[in-house]
Amino acid sequence: MEFSYARGKIGVAVEDLATGIGNIKERILDAYVGGFHTLGRDDFPEELKEYWDKINEVLTKEEPTYNEKGEAIKGSAENSLLKISNDDAVELARSICYLDAKLQDSDLSI
Repeated sequence: MEFSYARGKIGVAVEDLATGIGNIKERILDAYVGGFHTLGRDDFPEELKEYWDKINEVLTKEEPTYNEKGEAIKGSAENSLLKISNDDAVELARSICYLDAKLQDSDLSI
């Protein structure tokens, strides 16, 4: 089944958002790092690519933080989530859930 990789990763992300431990930003970070950070726009059907781009843009807006050895100590998603409000984090979580629903939609022309 085409796009099953994205379906699986986003499905796990939604489960993490619903059942994970921590506040909404921590759960989004866990969902992102735990799975769907590996997704790219080509993993989605054409009609969802722009939607994915918007989610990914929010999570990668900030640069990683590096130590003096040049090793990343905080990723861009963690830094990006630190900069957004809790209300914006809730909207981001809703967007991830919406993306999952659209991927699972049996009417999706894939």
